[in-house]
Amino acid sequence: MNKNGLLIYTSIAHFINDGLFLIFPILIVYYNADKLVSLVILSSMAIVYQIVSGIASPIILKRLMRFSLGKLLSLGIMLQGLSLFLFAYAFILSQSYIVYVILAAIIILGIGQAFYHPISATLLSRDRNSSTELGINGSIGSIGRAIMPSIITYALIVAGSFNGLTYIGIAVILASIILYYKIKPYSSESISKQKRSKYKISSRLYRRYKIFILILGIIVFLRSAIVYGVTTFTGEIIYKIYESKSFAGIFLSIGFIGAIFGQQVLGKLTDKKGGRFTFIMTTVLTFALILLFMLLVNMLYLSMLIYLLFTFFAFSGFPVFLGYINRELPYKLRLIANSYIWGLGVSLGNAAGDSIMTLLLYYGFNIFSSIYILLAVASSSLILLPYLSRFNDSKHV
Repeated sequence: MNKNGLLIYTSIAHFINDGLFLIFPILIVYYNADKLVSLVILSSMAIVYQIVSGIASPIILKRLMRFSLGKLLSLGIMLQGLSLFLFAYAFILSQSYIVYVILAAIIILGIGQAFYHPISATLLSRDRNSSTELGINGSIGSIGRAIMPSIITYALIVAGSFNGLTYIGIAVILASIILYYKIKPYSSESISKQKRSKYKISSRLYRRYKIFILILGIIVFLRSAIVYGVTTFTGEIIYKIYESKSFAGIFLSIGFIGAIFGQQVLGKLTDKKGGRFTFIMTTVLTFALILLFMLLVNMLYLSMLIYLLFTFFAFSGFPVFLGYINRELPYKLRLIANSYIWGLGVSLGNAAGDSIMTLLLYYGFNIFSSIYILLAVASSSLILLPYLSRFNDSKHV
């Protein structure tokens, strides 16, 4: 069957999934501006969103392995569409119920976000050199993350908060149904059937895989913490230095162009040079570029160039992290491994970064000191990188 069709349809799903990733940060502005919910509560819910998404990924996928991957992927997109109805409903409720409805929407959105990355990475990993496809797919997700916030904002302005979110929710649910039928031919088998097929994995080899996932997961968790901590507060850093809110937005828009091209380039590099090489290179460069950015942030053009390079290397998790797993593990173990790395590593790492930064700021540290502290903590993961050399890229498919 033509693999290009699968790449096209999963890329469309990635566009929607990553586009909705930023829906709650957008809605925070509206809920707070309308004095519906306090900013403190909304900020706490943003952390809950990341935690739910991270924990849900391995737990839910492990229990739903009897279903085909196509069903699970479209279910995740559909849940996100359903969450938009609740977000919309919050705008017309009485004050006493708003927090509970938004919290319910956050939980459903977080669960919906837990499906896409581990499932699509597994779908696209039928052969060993899948990182190029993951890179193309990931770049479409980055485009969605860049474009969708503007589409959502336009819908809210033109149609109103309730109607705008309702229309988008309907569109997302319809898209999930279409995607199910388009992806279905590529994923007729459930992952549990695939696990029972082919060869048996010895207990010794299984323990080796568990150690590999543990080491990789710790590094990914700490790397994600500093990446998310920095990106969350980049706008505030730029505003403090250049005293322009509009320029802070422009800086971020230009800076995140790097992520679109980085995923394609690094996906190809992972296939060419191996998963371990690309993972170590991007991790070391991510930490180094954060340090350079913080030291040279007063130099406008140089700091913008450094930030472009930072997003180029830092936002490469989809083709690099999951491409590495696809090269190292047999197919039957990839879905669960991908869910652990993306859910517990990336999503919980993001939540940890945001939480640590919030705590440090609460206890009187400024943004710059807080980032240096978080960078020092996250950099401790570098001592684990040599241990990855014990796990050579395997030849499983």
